[in-house]
Amino acid sequence: MKRSRNILRQWALTAVYLSGLLSLAIAFSGCGKKSGTAKGPVVAEVGGRPIELREITDPIIAAHVDYSTAEDELKARRKELDRLIEEKFLVIGAYARSLDADIGIIELVDKEKDKFLLDELFRHEVIDKAQVAEDEVRQWYEHWFDRVRPKHILVKTKAKADSIVTDLKAGGDFGDLAEKYSADPATARRGGDFGREFYWGELIAPIQSVVFDLKQGEIGGPVESQFGWHVLEIVSRSELTKLPLDSVRVGIENRLRQKLQDKRRTAQLQELRSKANIQVRADVAGQVRQQFQEVVDSSQLPVGYFPEIPVSKVPDQLKKQVLATYGRQGELTVDKLIQAYNAAPTDGRPDLRLDDQIQETVFQLGLYDLLRDEALRLQLDQSPVYKERLREFQEQLMADKMRNEVVQGKLHVEETDVRQFYDAHADSFVEPVSYHVREVMVNDEPSAVRVLREAQAGTPMADLAKRYTMRAGFRNNGGDLGLVSPDRYPDLYTTAATLKPGEIGGPVPGIDQFSVIQVLDVKPAGQKPYDDVRGKIYEKLQSWRTDSIMGVYADSMRVLYPVEIHDQILAAGIHVSQ
Repeated sequence: MKRSRNILRQWALTAVYLSGLLSLAIAFSGCGKKSGTAKGPVVAEVGGRPIELREITDPIIAAHVDYSTAEDELKARRKELDRLIEEKFLVIGAYARSLDADIGIIELVDKEKDKFLLDELFRHEVIDKAQVAEDEVRQWYEHWFDRVRPKHILVKTKAKADSIVTDLKAGGDFGDLAEKYSADPATARRGGDFGREFYWGELIAPIQSVVFDLKQGEIGGPVESQFGWHVLEIVSRSELTKLPLDSVRVGIENRLRQKLQDKRRTAQLQELRSKANIQVRADVAGQVRQQFQEVVDSSQLPVGYFPEIPVSKVPDQLKKQVLATYGRQGELTVDKLIQAYNAAPTDGRPDLRLDDQIQETVFQLGLYDLLRDEALRLQLDQSPVYKERLREFQEQLMADKMRNEVVQGKLHVEETDVRQFYDAHADSFVEPVSYHVREVMVNDEPSAVRVLREAQAGTPMADLAKRYTMRAGFRNNGGDLGLVSPDRYPDLYTTAATLKPGEIGGPVPGIDQFSVIQVLDVKPAGQKPYDDVRGKIYEKLQSWRTDSIMGVYADSMRVLYPVEIHDQILAAGIHVSQ
């Protein structure tokens, strides 16, 4: 029952509230009228309209690109600045054509207002209240370079955990006990091994505080978590080269901030739940339970999995009934409940026979309204940040429409253009040699060596894969990966290229795993069919012509609206060699 409710929560929140973090992280680049004052260093002005340095650096940071040289980073900044200047010109042109009064744009902005309001609530209640303290940074720094690979045995009671500790101290084998008793099937089949090293902050708090202090061969626990009782041991541990705090501070602060935000988000949702004022109508809920029970009784699904409710079998009069009210004016009808229930996966549906799950379902389905009500109660619709983001969104729509109007009628890519490009660049559309590969993936090199020896001794690779392989989804088909190319499994491709059909090779190292492979067949290189690449060629030609037309437009706008660029500010924070 608990599993069903947790999946329902994730299903509801992902689409509603948690999207706030993403949309806040990828803010719209501002461009438009002269209203407002720049809040940060101004790297350029387009007709007096500022472009701030953050508008250039934020998208680059969000892309997580590591530049090999300072010159490369400066080049990326200039490219982003050129794009923003073009956007400014488009917005200026859009205002000149009164697109700010375009009814279609106004309707789109109005439709998105609530989403921006929830973003502002997320910023106000989560981001602004998740402040990283210096003592926390220093505590994390003490373990920042440590890596541990733990294994555990998870059981339900402390008494059972204590007895396992006693068995281990008496000489019992950790792996055997894990396979026999652990309630965590993913690690139990590996003798309790989590399968990889962890850094500080990845593990849940009760386990983390123990395993990072454990010595090799020492037993840890029993330790209680929300999952049960853990008995712990270290498979291996390592330590990276320790760097000064200042050189890793940003990484620590970012990771800490994310954890604090997760904690604050959970607390804020709990606060909202306590104020939701959910009132379930007992008579309607009783009818829903009866309908649901009939569906469950006729189902062959295992316990914890619930079937779809046939909408046609629910009386129309019941569908229209209000099951519950919540918040200021929110209400949930039986029809909306059934639609949402049926849209969830079979193992993610609530048990509608239980009062607490009906209450929780009402809360999840009403969450959007409850969050909006909370934002309005806090008067966040009057927030300058909210108003500014709405304006930026409107100007982005205006720029998009202006771009289409400028390009419309001038951009024509014909089928003959695409075909001519394909014929003229035939050498660019060649498929490399690919190999049909069967694989057995295991979690360490000694295991891979044992698999290799068995295969070389005559055991069919398909049988070994069904017995040992760890690659998700490939155990049942005997490890058949299909065609391996330079883009698909590049590490395996390199080894496969050295083998003939029927030959076995490896171990091939990967990320925390090793593979033994067999080449079943070879597909020779050949030219890609025209129909397979036609779409990509069309997009490329269209992009080139769009850039050309927009370049002409931008050049004409520069005559009327001068651009002033501050090169020193553009290069701020990076050191370009002379």
